[in-house]
Amino acid sequence: MLESLLNPAEDPSPRLYVMLAEQFPTRFTWDTPQAQPTKEERRAAFDAFAHDNNLSTCEANFQLFKQSADTGKFATASELEATTYAHEVAQARQKFLIHDATLSELKAEAAYQSQTERDAAVHAEAHRRHQFVLGQQQHYPVLPATNGIGETIDAAYLRKLSTVNYPLFKKLVQKHGSGNVTSRLRGEN
Repeated sequence: MLESLLNPAEDPSPRLYVMLAEQFPTRFTWDTPQAQPTKEERRAAFDAFAHDNNLSTCEANFQLFKQSADTGKFATASELEATTYAHEVAQARQKFLIHDATLSELKAEAAYQSQTERDAAVHAEAHRRHQFVLGQQQHYPVLPATNGIGETIDAAYLRKLSTVNYPLFKKLVQKHGSGNVTSRLRGEN
C-alpha cells in the first residue's frame, strides 16, 4: 500500500515510508484485528440477547441474530420460555438481595414490597366486602340500564346524580341496594 504512494522514480526506503506515514496520518491505522467469536461465544451472546428481549431461542431466531436483523422479525418467546426467563430474573434478584445488596437497597426493597402487598391486600379486602354486601342484598331488584327518560344509568350518571340530585341518588340506593349501585359505579354490571 505504501509503495502505491511512491512516485515512479523513487526507491523504497525506511525514511521514505516514515515520511509517507507522517504525511497521511489518517490513511493508515495499526489496529489489532478483532478475534472472530467462537460458535459457543456467538450462541451465548444470542441466548443473552433472546433472554433480554423475551424472544425465542429457536434456530430461526439464531439465524436472524447472525444477520443482525431487526428484533421485530424475531419470534417471541413461548409461554414456557417466558416463564423460564421470569424465574431466572427472580432468582438473580433474590441472589442479589441475599449476597450483594447494600443496607439502603434492602430497606428500599422492603418498603416497596410492603407497599405492593398492602395495596393488593386492601384491594382484596374491598372486593371481599363488596361481595359480602351483594350477598346480603340479593332481595333488592336489579338496577335498570336506563332511567325513566331514557338516560343510561352508568358510573358517570351515578356520580353526576350523587352531586346534582342527592335525594334521587339516595332513593336509588334504597330501592336497588348499595351493592348494586356500587357494582355499577365500578363498571361491574
